[in-house]
Parts: sequence; C-alpha cells; structure tokens
Amino acid sequence: MQPMLSERVGMTTRTKEMTSQQSCEQYVHILFFSLCILLSNVHNLQAITRYIKRCLKDEDTPAENEGTNPKKIKQIYNIRDVIKQAYRHLVDARIPFKSNEENYISHYQRAVTEVYENFDDSELKEAEAMVEVWNTQGIPQKFQQK
Repeated sequence: MQPMLSERVGMTTRTKEMTSQQSCEQYVHILFFSLCILLSNVHNLQAITRYIKRCLKDEDTPAENEGTNPKKIKQIYNIRDVIKQAYRHLVDARIPFKSNEENYISHYQRAVTEVYENFDDSELKEAEAMVEVWNTQGIPQKFQQK
C-alpha cells in the first residue's frame, strides 16, 4: 500500500504543477488579450486626448480672441493672395471671359501671374507690405466679405 500512496502524492504534486502552469498560461493569455484591446482602442484615446486639449486651449485663450483682428482662415498669405484679393480688377481685366463663363477659371492663374509680372517696384513693395499686414493681423474685413 505504501507505493500507491507515494504515487498519489507525486500525482498530486504534478497536478498542482500543471495547474500553476495552466494558470500562468491563462494569465499570459489574459494579459495579451487586454493588450490587444488597449492597442485597438489607441485611436480612441488619441481622439479623447485631442478633444480635451482643444477644450483646454479654448478655455485658456478667450482674451486673445477679443481683439479687433479678423479671424484668419488661412495661416500664411503670399503675394499672389494679395493680388487675387486687392488687385482683382487688374486680374479680371486680363481675362477675356466673364466670371460666369467656363473658360474664366482656366485663365485665372495665368492672369494673376501676368499682373504680378507687370507690377513696378512701388506696387510690388505695396503688395509685400499688405502681405506682412495680412500675416500678422489677418485679412481685412473688406476682402473677407467678398
């Protein structure tokens, strides 16, 4: 009878070892599954983080928006933008079509380039000064209303 008891004890020990190994494997599987869920929801965390930062930024900057500067849609203006807005009459004079005709759009950029190339030094300096003002203060209201 003695050998049977030792075999049972040995089996119980092996059973405990198997159980601890199985529970360790289950724990690893649970950790892996949790990691997969977390990684699949990273975009949600990023979206939530961006939303919170945007809300905090909006709360921090209302005093900056109280100025008389118009709100800028475009961040950086160049001389072509000034020509398109401030010298629109010159651009339209270069295009042989009316603004509602189909060929007007295809000639528009070329007309802006021609106006730019025909500027003398004083007009060019004036346009560059407008670019600086628009980049620092925003585009004036009279051009925004068009």
